[in-house]
Amino acid sequence: MIGIIGAGSFGTALVKVISRNSPVLVYARHEALVNEINHAHSINGYPVREHVLGTTRIQDIAERCELIFAVVPSSSFREMMQELNPHLSPAHMIIQCTKGLDVRLHPGEDLMTMKITRDKVYTMTEVIRQESNVVRVGCLSGP
Repeated sequence: MIGIIGAGSFGTALVKVISRNSPVLVYARHEALVNEINHAHSINGYPVREHVLGTTRIQDIAERCELIFAVVPSSSFREMMQELNPHLSPAHMIIQCTKGLDVRLHPGEDLMTMKITRDKVYTMTEVIRQESNVVRVGCLSGP
């Protein structure tokens, strides 16, 4: 089973492609969306195969899937990794599918006035390495 964290438009597109050849477990924050996946076999009205399942428990993804696609906004990527990390092992593989960067602000700083230096800006792959023990990391990006 392959895990997908995030059920937005890109996550849904990945579900539709990956589920052609493999069962998929989708993590979504909203119970109503998970119910739609599990009972109506659709995501936001788009039909998905019956072997696509949904969960609101992020630990289910780590427990049931060795290959995980992380498809969440960059603004919540680090927080998602911190929540997922206790359930991960080096055997997992994470493919990050997130556009953007993680910018670390110190107390009192704001993005508009701070001096941006390399030590404050991280790619999502760097965030995965900082926040977990996963060693197999990849990136999938779109247009």
